[in-house]
Amino acid sequence: MKNKGLVVFIAVVLALTCVYQLSFTYVARKFESKARAFATKNGKFDGEVYRNYIDSLGSKPILNLGFIKRNYFKCKDSELKLGLDLQGGMNVILEVSKGDVLKTLAGSNQSQNEFKTAIDAADRTYKSKGGDYVDLFANELKAIAPNKTLASLFATRENKQITNESSDDQVKDYLKRELKSKSDNTRQVIEARLNQGNISQPNIQELEGGKISVELPGVDNPKRIRTLLEQSAKLEFWEVYGNNPKNQFEGYTKIYEGLNKVLAQKIRLQKGFTVDSAKLKTVLAIADSSKRDSAKKAFDAEIAAKDSSSMPLAEMGLFPYTNGQNIAEGPMIGIATKSAINKVNKILQDPSILEKMPQDVRFAWGAEPMIKENEIYALYALKATKEGKASLGSGEENIIADAFATTSTTSGQVEVNMSMTNMAAKSWKDITTKNKDQYIAIVLDNKVFSAPIVNDPITGGNSSISGSFSVEEATDLANVLKAGKLPAPAQIVAEDVVGPTLGKESIKEGLNSFIIGLIAVILMIVLYYNRAGVIAIAAVLLNIFFIIGILASYGAALTLPGIAGIVLTIGMAVDANVLIYERIRDELREGKSLKTAINNGFQAALSSIIDGNITTLLAGVIMTFVGAGPVYGFAITLIIGIISSLFTAILISRILIEKRIAAGKDVSFDTKWSKDVLVNANYNFMGNRKKFYIGSSLIILIGMVMLFQQGGLSTGIDFKGGYGYQMQLQPGIGAESIKAELDKNLQGSSNEVKTIGSEGRYKIVTTYKINDNNVSADSVEADVIKALNKFNATASNVLSSSEVGPTVASNIRTKSAWVVVASLLAIFFYIVVRFKKVSFAVGATIALIHDVLMVFAVFAMIDGFVPFALEMDQAFIAAILTVVGYSINDSVVVFDRIREFMGNYKTETNMAKLINDAINQTLTRTLMTSATTLIVVVSLFVLGGAALKGFSLALLIGIGVGTYSSICIASPIVVDMFKEKKA
Repeated sequence: MKNKGLVVFIAVVLALTCVYQLSFTYVARKFESKARAFATKNGKFDGEVYRNYIDSLGSKPILNLGFIKRNYFKCKDSELKLGLDLQGGMNVILEVSKGDVLKTLAGSNQSQNEFKTAIDAADRTYKSKGGDYVDLFANELKAIAPNKTLASLFATRENKQITNESSDDQVKDYLKRELKSKSDNTRQVIEARLNQGNISQPNIQELEGGKISVELPGVDNPKRIRTLLEQSAKLEFWEVYGNNPKNQFEGYTKIYEGLNKVLAQKIRLQKGFTVDSAKLKTVLAIADSSKRDSAKKAFDAEIAAKDSSSMPLAEMGLFPYTNGQNIAEGPMIGIATKSAINKVNKILQDPSILEKMPQDVRFAWGAEPMIKENEIYALYALKATKEGKASLGSGEENIIADAFATTSTTSGQVEVNMSMTNMAAKSWKDITTKNKDQYIAIVLDNKVFSAPIVNDPITGGNSSISGSFSVEEATDLANVLKAGKLPAPAQIVAEDVVGPTLGKESIKEGLNSFIIGLIAVILMIVLYYNRAGVIAIAAVLLNIFFIIGILASYGAALTLPGIAGIVLTIGMAVDANVLIYERIRDELREGKSLKTAINNGFQAALSSIIDGNITTLLAGVIMTFVGAGPVYGFAITLIIGIISSLFTAILISRILIEKRIAAGKDVSFDTKWSKDVLVNANYNFMGNRKKFYIGSSLIILIGMVMLFQQGGLSTGIDFKGGYGYQMQLQPGIGAESIKAELDKNLQGSSNEVKTIGSEGRYKIVTTYKINDNNVSADSVEADVIKALNKFNATASNVLSSSEVGPTVASNIRTKSAWVVVASLLAIFFYIVVRFKKVSFAVGATIALIHDVLMVFAVFAMIDGFVPFALEMDQAFIAAILTVVGYSINDSVVVFDRIREFMGNYKTETNMAKLINDAINQTLTRTLMTSATTLIVVVSLFVLGGAALKGFSLALLIGIGVGTYSSICIASPIVVDMFKEKKA
C-alpha cells in the first residue's frame, strides 16, 4: 500500500482534532457536575443556586492547553450537542403582535382616532381575557363608532380582496386569514434563522391564538436566543438630510434649525411672549446697510435675552453636530446623551411640530453610541420617497441574497457584508448613482447602523453594516438577514426549561442497550475472524470516535435519528471489513500467500465498498436539502459516518494488518468453526424466485389492505399536533410514570411528557381525540385529569392549556418526501451508469420500495397485538431512512459480485445459474453483515425501554427484509429483465 505515511498523518491529525473538540464537552460537563453538587443540599437540587454558580464562575478559564484558554461559556458553545429528545433545553413561547398586523393592513387609516382606540381596547381585553383578536377589535370599534364599517379602514390600495362594499363579516374573515398567514410565515422565518444560526434540531409548534412554541436543545444563552427570535430584521436604505457643502448643510439649516424655530414658536405661544413689531419695523427701515445690520444684531440679542425659548432643542439636550465653532460635515443632524433621548423623542413625535416640517422627513437614532464613554447618540433625518417609504427596503421579499461576518481591513472592526438579490442590486445602483457625494443611511429595525457617503455608484449590489459587534453577534445578524425579516413583530411571552422527550430512564436504557449490542458485535467478529476481527473492531471503534468528534466540530446535535445514522454506519463499516476479509479468505483457499491474498482481497473488495457507500452517500447528500427535521439530522450523521467508515475500513485496517505482517506476527482470518461456513453453498435462489415474488406480494397486499382499513398508521404528535397542558403535580413522580398512565388510560393516543421549569411541573401533549370534531377541548382536559387520577390530579393542577400544532411542519413533510424521491432517482441513474444495465437499477429500486412497503405492512399487521404503540413519528422516519440506506447498500454489494461473474464468465448463457452462483459466493458476507447490524438493533429492541420499541422494531424488520430482498427480490428482477431483453 502506497502513501502509508500520509494516511497515518491524516489519522493522527483527525484523532487529535476529535480529542481537542471533545475535550470541551468533557470539561463543560465536569464543571456542570461541580455546579450541580454545589447546588444540591440534603438531596434537594436548587436551580437558582446552580445558575448563580455558573454565572459567577463560568467566565473563568476551565480549560488551559497552553496555546488556548477557554471559560465554561466558550466550552459550552463547542461541546457535543444533544437533541431535545436526549437532553431537553429551553422552551420559548412567541406571540405574533396582532395589533401591529392590523395596523399594517389598515395603512394610513391606522392614524384615525377610532382605529387607535379600538386597537388599544382590543389589546387590553385580549391580554386579560383572551379570545379571537379580530372579533374583539370589531366589537370595540362598533362600540366606539357604531356607524363606521371595517371596510372603511381596510379597503386600501394594497388590500385587493377588500372593497368599500365589503361587509364586516367579509373583512373579518380576511383579517383572520391574514393573521394566520403571518403566523405561518413567522414560523418559517424563525425556523430558517435557527437553522442558519447553528441551533441544531429545534422543535417548533404553532399554538392556538397565533402563538409559536420553540424548544431549543441545550441552550444556555437566553439573550442570544431572544435576539434571534424577536429581531424583526427590517433592513432599509434611506436617503439622508446630511451636512456637506454640496447640499448646503441642509441637515442643519432645514431640519435642525427648522425644528428649533417651530419649537421656539410653540413655546412662545404657550408663554404669551410677543416681539415689539413696531421697533423691528423701525430697525429694518434704516437705510445704511451696515447700521441696519448692527441694529438688527442688537435687536436679536435683546430678544434672545428676554426669550428663553430661542434655542429650545439645545436646552432639551439635542445639540447640533459641530467641529468646534462650525457645523461639521456628516450625516447626522444632532447629538444627544442617552438620558435626553426620551425628551427629544416627544418633540419628534409631536404632530403640531411635524406638520410644519418637510413632509418627507423621518427621524432615527444611531444603533450604537458615537462616544461610548459619555453615551452620546446621533440623530439622523431620513428622506422618505413619495410613498413615504425608504428608497430600498425588505418588504414581502427579502433583498439580501447572502450575508456573512468579516473583519474590516481598514478599521479592524467586525462587520456584516451583504450581497443583494438581482432586483435589489439594480435599485441600489440607481440610488447610489442619484446620491453621489451624499449620504445613505443603512437602517435595521428603525436604528441607523451606518450612513456612509457615496463616492461612486455601487453596481455589484454589495453593502455592509458596521457596529460594535462580537464575531458571534455579527454572525447571528448575518444569518438573520439571510433568513429575512419577520412578516409581523413577534414577542417572547414566556420562556422556561424543558426536560428531554425520551425521559432519563429511556435514554439510560437506550445507551446501555447500544453498548451491550456493540460488545456483542465485537465478540461475534472476533470469534468469526480471529485476529483480523480484532483489527476490524479497532477500525469500527475508531470510526465511531471520528463520527462523534466530527459531529461536535460541525456543531450538529446528536438525536435519535442521528443514532439511527450511527447504527447504519456501524453496519456499513463492519460490512466493508467483512467484504475485504471474505475476499482474502477466497484468495487463501486458492492457495495464495498471505501477503498476496491480502493485497488481492483489498483490491477486489474496493469496487463493492465504493459503490455501496456512494449510493448511500448520494441519498444522504440529497437529504440535507431538507434543511430541518429528522431527515436532516439523519443525513448529516450518515454522511459523516460513510466518509469516516471508508477511511477506517479501507485504509486504517489495511495499515494495521500490514504492520502486523511486517513485524512477523500472524494474522488469522478465521477460526476452526468459521473456516468452512457456507463455503460450498449451493442454494437455488433464482429457481424459487416466483415463490419469493408471491410471498412478498401477499404480505404487502394484506398489510396495505389492513393499513387502508385502519386509516393508515396512527400519526404521532410530530405530524398532527394535539392538546397541550402545563400541570403542577407532586414532586418526584417523573415524566415516564405520567406517560405510562396516559398511555394506559387514553386509548389510541400518542402522549408526550416533559419536565418543565420548577420541580413537579410538566408539559403534557396528547393526540387524544384531536381529530374528533364532536369532542370539546374541555372534555379532553377532563379525561386527561381523570387519566392521572393515580397522582391525585384535579382541575386546579392544570396551569394552562392550548391546542398545539405538529412539530414537523407540512412544508418539511412535503420537502422530505421530495428529497427521498430525488434520492431514489439519483441512485437509479448512478447504478445505470456504474453497472451499464438498467436491469440492475430497476432491481435495486424495486427492492428498496419493497423493503419500505414491507415495514409498513408488518406494522399494520401487528398493530394492536404488541404491548407498545406503533405510530408514525420522527423516530419512525429515521428508521425508514435507515432501511433505505441499508437496502440499497446490500443490493449494490450483491450486484457487484454478479457483475464480476458476468465479466469472468462471458460465455455463460444461463443468467439464472450465473447470478445464483454469485449470490452463493457472497452469502457469508450477506449473513455476517446482517447479523452484526441486527445484534445492535435486537439489543436496542429488547433492552432499550418502551420509548424505543417502535423505532427499533422498524429497524429490525427493515434490516431483515433488506437482507432478504437483495437476494430474493432485486437479483431475480435482474434475471427476468435479462431474459426479456434476450428474447
